Amino acid sequence: IFWRVHVQDPAVERAKLRRLPFGALRKNHGVRECVGLKAEHHFLENWGVLLFVGVAGVVLALLGILAFDPLPWEAWMAFAITVLTLASLIKGTLPTEVSILAGVTALLAFFIITPQEALVGFSSTGVATVVVLFMMAEGVQRTSVLRPLLRFMLGKPTSMVEAQLRLWVPAAMISAFLSNTPVVAMLMPFVMTWSRSIGIPASKLLMPMNFAVMLGGTCTLLGTSTNMVVVGLASTYKVLDPKTGQPLSFSIFGITPLGVPYAAVGLIYLFIATRFILKVNRGAVDNVIRNPREYTVAVMVTENAPIIGETILQAGLRGLEGLFLVEITRADGECLNAPGPDTRIKAGDIMLFAGQVETVNELYQMQGLVPAAGDSRKINLERHKRRLVELVVSPSSSLVGMTVKESRFRTRFNAAM
Repeated sequence: IFWRVHVQDPAVERAKLRRLPFGALRKNHGVRECVGLKAEHHFLENWGVLLFVGVAGVVLALLGILAFDPLPWEAWMAFAITVLTLASLIKGTLPTEVSILAGVTALLAFFIITPQEALVGFSSTGVATVVVLFMMAEGVQRTSVLRPLLRFMLGKPTSMVEAQLRLWVPAAMISAFLSNTPVVAMLMPFVMTWSRSIGIPASKLLMPMNFAVMLGGTCTLLGTSTNMVVVGLASTYKVLDPKTGQPLSFSIFGITPLGVPYAAVGLIYLFIATRFILKVNRGAVDNVIRNPREYTVAVMVTENAPIIGETILQAGLRGLEGLFLVEITRADGECLNAPGPDTRIKAGDIMLFAGQVETVNELYQMQGLVPAAGDSRKINLERHKRRLVELVVSPSSSLVGMTVKESRFRTRFNAAM
């Protein structure tokens, strides 16, 4: 007879205690032990940010004492707020805009800057241009107006090099005349679908595409928001040309002789480096496939869907990882079981997919596909604001024993099962 003795590792036990809620820790271990465990937990979770804040604080203190004249308290407070804002951006717990606005608000609260200085950025021509371009990118994404052009431009490459060439070079050319951030925002959803349809991991395309767009943006003045912001600042502060003594002016193609060679060298490096540096990263899909829990979901093709008339293969609905198209039900009642890749999509089609919940969510990101369930169509919420979530009903839930109708789930939570 063999006896297996389990000895609990003290480090593992302490790590479990650190993750317990504050109330449970205080009740079982006392206030002092609870505070110590929580402080230890936050230190281990945020040691990188704390190290950055400490080093930055020491550097700024040395600069303030040794390099500058005696600084007033406002300068030291501005240093502290700047460091904390950067720490918040590095940690990523808060959205970027919240961290920045919190920093500006703190500067306002201590009268370090005036309200006019706090709001001057919103009146910048460069910032306004970026905002307008983001609005345009959102409109292009929702209407899919560029879908035929992108499909023709990207095509059906048969190799990794051909796919990268078809994507990066046009992306760099487009970004020379549009701000690079909205260009990436416009291309990313389409590239995700396109990469699945051609069987090439998106991890080999997206990050280099971002760099290609940045390289293309350096070819003209319109290419990056940084260029436009700098031009706006030069105009605001009336920077003079050291040669002529006149106000400095910029032409759209003034930086092109330097930008084009720089972009060409950068693209060549991307083609070479991605073969050795980037790994195939398929995200959470692989983990789901290893531990499958299949769901079925029905989606309907809307009347104005951009995929109407396309084949299943052209629409990017073939070969989806973790998803399989089981059947299509036409508006006239015709049912197509296990439709082939050449099946044409029509308005009103109801497509039944089987797959994992994580990958089912990707269907709802495609333009022209909406949930076919009746309850979901009654939700008074715009399509792009909807989210697919998975909930587990606990044994103590008040929903146990109720029917869906009795639970009034949609009325109470504005959600559909």
